[in-house]
Amino acid sequence: MSVQSSGDRTTAARAPRADADEAMVEQAKGILAVMFAITPDEALILMQAFAGQEFPTLADLAAHVVSVATEPPGIDVDLVRERLTLLLFVDGAAL
Repeated sequence: MSVQSSGDRTTAARAPRADADEAMVEQAKGILAVMFAITPDEALILMQAFAGQEFPTLADLAAHVVSVATEPPGIDVDLVRERLTLLLFVDGAAL
């Protein structure tokens, strides 16, 4: 029988959340890269510049980017690009 310390349980409980956050950031990077014809690394730099202003974490911003890009389903790509532009460049003046 194995005994786990409370620290081990906390780390194990955080692992799925960290994986989900990382997946969300990767998805947002891909969306921004496609929408703005930039590299995923440039998309990450853009997100890092904006995170913390309105969104406390990079994962929170990534979730919002994914939400804007995917809801409602089947939305016009140009409209999504415009919404993301307003979010990242006009409202936040990130760069």
